[in-house]
Amino acid sequence: MKKQILLIGALGLGVWGLHGATVDEIAKELSSAASTFGVNAFNKNVSAAEQNAPFVTWNKAFAQAKTFILENSKDLLRKQDPILLDVLSKVEKVNMDFINIIKIIRNTLPTAPVSKLLIISGEAKKSIDKLYTTSFTLPGKKNASALLKSIARFIENTSKELYDMLIAT
Repeated sequence: MKKQILLIGALGLGVWGLHGATVDEIAKELSSAASTFGVNAFNKNVSAAEQNAPFVTWNKAFAQAKTFILENSKDLLRKQDPILLDVLSKVEKVNMDFINIIKIIRNTLPTAPVSKLLIISGEAKKSIDKLYTTSFTLPGKKNASALLKSIARFIENTSKELYDMLIAT
């Protein structure tokens, strides 16, 4: 009887976590924003609105991701997973640093501190190392973990790409 209740609860939890944006939709928005950071964020020939468009898209997708992660990082008793919350907190900090350094670089070119992008890339990688050593059984937690990894990888890769692009110019 207890197994049946737990199974029904687990199924209900999986369905409960599906409202709102899906992992794929959020990842697509993050990817779209990440791919336009280099194109628009540093292009002085486009309007300020176009320069800020990647930030708007990124912040919106990040907020959706955070909501998704918070909703899906709970166990059957609706208690938040401390590992996922810790990693989310670290990724939030790295995300703020990432956005801020892009804005600083954009406003201080050509003497911008572009090397800080490599530091942010390293911090993004470090922030999710704990997730690679942890396994989750509930589908919601697995999805939350996968989304956190994706966000950190986007930050890591985009930071490296922007660094390479800015050094080449």
